[in-house]
Amino acid sequence: MAAVEAKKASVDTQKAKSTVWTTVKPFLNGGLSGMGATCVIQPVDMIKVRKSSLNIPVVVVERCY
Repeated sequence: MAAVEAKKASVDTQKAKSTVWTTVKPFLNGGLSGMGATCVIQPVDMIKVRKSSLNIPVVVVERCY
């Protein structure tokens, strides 16, 4: 009888851990994706802004064929 109760307690503990993980996982994934996007986009945006602020004339070469 004690073994059955211990097994039920173990199953309840696993369900509680599973419930916590399913609740926390979207927040963790959202935070990680936000940090990843910031680390990738911010340097690219900085290069774009610096390049556009140089005011170098753009030479357009047309193909004649």
